[in-house]
Amino acid sequence: MWRCTAAVPGRIRATFLEVFVVEDAPTSFCLSMEDSANECGALVAALTAAVTDALVDRATATPAQGSLPAGRLRVPATYALDEAANVVRWRQLPNLYSHFGSRGITVTTILQFWSQGEECFGQGGMKEPWGASTIRVYGGGGGSTDDGRFLGNTSAALGDHWEMSQTVSTHSTGRSSSQQRQ
Repeated sequence: MWRCTAAVPGRIRATFLEVFVVEDAPTSFCLSMEDSANECGALVAALTAAVTDALVDRATATPAQGSLPAGRLRVPATYALDEAANVVRWRQLPNLYSHFGSRGITVTTILQFWSQGEECFGQGGMKEPWGASTIRVYGGGGGSTDDGRFLGNTSAALGDHWEMSQTVSTHSTGRSSSQQRQ
């Protein structure tokens, strides 16, 4: 997905061609090691944004070029941005979720904890993708990294949960049963 050219004689310059990733590579992975996130995070974020821009261009192209008449991708694209606050520090991302969804681009953002997302995207920036989410997953954790707001807000949003339990007793005079909401 890189094109090498000699813009200056004797000097090779590589150019990233994001359009080929969109057209030719159904799956691409942007990876960096945790220790190198500070050094490569900006590059990974820039590559992610460039590929996404190419996907939006493809979605808004004429239907013969891979899009549907409504400006959506014919074959949806999916992003899984693991360590999004550490590696893909894309500050505009929260404002783009709804737009990407309308184009057939699904973004899954994985954060270690809520406050990590607030540090990266701002307090309002975390509310944008959470509010636009059709599926929300909590994978555990929290502990000392969560100040209790996230789990408290999630619990309040879910509301009370009740289970019915039934108790059956057998006596010399017969049998009795009762139901109780717990």
